[in-house]
Amino acid sequence: MAWLSLFLSALFGLGFLVIRFTPMQLPVRIFYTFLRFRRRVLGAALVSGVAVFIFAGLPTEGWILIGLQVLFLLIDPITDEARIMRAVEVPEFEGDPTKSMLDPKAPVIVLEVDEDVRAYPLTYVAHHDIINDSISGRKVIVSFCNLCNVAMSYDTTDYSRKRGFAVASQYRGNMVMKDLDTHTIWQQFTGETLAGSRHPSKLSVLFSRMLPWGEAQSLFPQIKLAKTTAKERLPFSLRFFPWNRLQRSNYILGLRQRDRRLPARARVLGIESIGGDLAYLKDEVTRSGWIRNDEVRLLIVMKGECATGFLTEVDGLPRELFVREGRITDKETGSVWNLRGRGLAGPLKEYDLVDWQVHNQFWYAWSDWHMLTKLMRIEVQIVPS
Repeated sequence: MAWLSLFLSALFGLGFLVIRFTPMQLPVRIFYTFLRFRRRVLGAALVSGVAVFIFAGLPTEGWILIGLQVLFLLIDPITDEARIMRAVEVPEFEGDPTKSMLDPKAPVIVLEVDEDVRAYPLTYVAHHDIINDSISGRKVIVSFCNLCNVAMSYDTTDYSRKRGFAVASQYRGNMVMKDLDTHTIWQQFTGETLAGSRHPSKLSVLFSRMLPWGEAQSLFPQIKLAKTTAKERLPFSLRFFPWNRLQRSNYILGLRQRDRRLPARARVLGIESIGGDLAYLKDEVTRSGWIRNDEVRLLIVMKGECATGFLTEVDGLPRELFVREGRITDKETGSVWNLRGRGLAGPLKEYDLVDWQVHNQFWYAWSDWHMLTKLMRIEVQIVPS
């Protein structure tokens, strides 16, 4: 009995640690079983081990068994993502955003729900992985996966009746979230459930754009900025883990195979399109300043390290849009729009541009979820804005 309890402790203590930090990709049901019940099994194994130890008359080898069980029990909370990355339940906002210490060039995730516009510094979200918030009567989450550089926002009104969302673990190299009401687990990139009482379900995606803080202020005068500490304004890193080395390597936690057309952590701009998914190398688009793809009618504009996408149709007709002096311009009519897609001047200024979500992430993550993606390379240098 004592050896059985030790075996269970080793299986659920070290086993789940191996699952999280190696390229193994187990079936979802096995992954969920470890994730959901590991602490109960570890606790029960320890109690049973102590009981057997006492009834056996406190033998010397029993101390070794109990010590190992305690060690296995302690491994779990030390390596638990939910404890390391504590989700924010209710964010605080600056009273006067203009007096914030945030660098104007710092990227922020801008979420616009009805007339309420809020900005969450990227480093702030990265330090917590998940920000729970309530906007215009709707419960939302803003999330960022540090492993694969994926930022996603969702409407969680139907799934956050009492409590919000938190970090659960990682699966296929991407963060796994859990709703604290039922402990159902959700894939962060897709918003779909993996297992649990709410499976199958899917969260509604909220469009969000990433902009430098200074640009966001000028485009949204009434914007609210999440309050941050000095630490939360610094780039995310793990003190007791070779994080920076991992971010420079091709090693991927929880993913055995990948698309090798690019290095695993090459930064790409992913585009979901009806005609087929596309990916551009971020460095190439950044050097160009902007690109236009007339085949799918797409315009991508870079502002610092941030990418914004638009449909190149205005009033139902394709337009030859380009960027000049930080403004989007129609070649034929001279109409001008800002990076929010709002018309500023010209005969077409009454029409707003349609936003197109641009996913700024690592190549391995984009190609894993979009296996037939077409890799686009920029051969002609476009004059920067």
